[in-house]
Amino acid sequence: METRSGSAKGRSRHPSQSWWAPRPLPSRYQGGDVRARRAQTAAMAPLARQFSGGLESCPRALSWGAVVCVWLFLSTLCTGPTSAIQVTVSDPYHVVNLFQPVTLPCTYQSTATTTVPIVIWKYKSFCRDRIADAFSPASVDNQLNAQLAAGNPGYNPYVECQDSARTVRVVAVKQGSAVTLGDYYQGRRITITGNADLTFDQTAWGDSGVYYCSVVSAQDLQGNNEAYAELIVL
Repeated sequence: METRSGSAKGRSRHPSQSWWAPRPLPSRYQGGDVRARRAQTAAMAPLARQFSGGLESCPRALSWGAVVCVWLFLSTLCTGPTSAIQVTVSDPYHVVNLFQPVTLPCTYQSTATTTVPIVIWKYKSFCRDRIADAFSPASVDNQLNAQLAAGNPGYNPYVECQDSARTVRVVAVKQGSAVTLGDYYQGRRITITGNADLTFDQTAWGDSGVYYCSVVSAQDLQGNNEAYAELIVL
């Protein structure tokens, strides 16, 4: 029986099998599939090397391949863990009488799981004398401060100045359960309690100033790791 290809050679004459149905290759052609797969792998190797080179190599690939590469890169960034810390002082202003106790509250939230953050409290003297300004509200300096605050609502003239223009010293450091006082405060009944609260059992002259609560964690590279509270001792 003659077929459309013009020859009956190699075609099955079984009446139930169509002439166009696929037939397995003879055994002598089986090796051709292996060689074809090897050739295809070799042809795809340059494209694979372009993608393995990182994001900067993506533009050399096909346009759709570059899009896929960028998507995978951004997905890695978005799904990776974000390490951040947040330090908060709930009450930033305190006025107490001499020799009275006071606690400057400070809390922090950390993503660190393998290391214990270090809590550091520092004292910085006021940039301006708050008490003197309170008794001289009509002074030229106070009027200037009021003008600066009006133009910048977040401006605090008693806090914002260079450290070189005021006294700075370490009050206490806490790591784990151990609390170490700074040299100037040795012998004082001062400690860090709770999460990061600074507690004075008895205030003294010279304690008035700005107290900065800082939390240091090697695992937390983002966020806000510092906040401050003002203390006035009358």
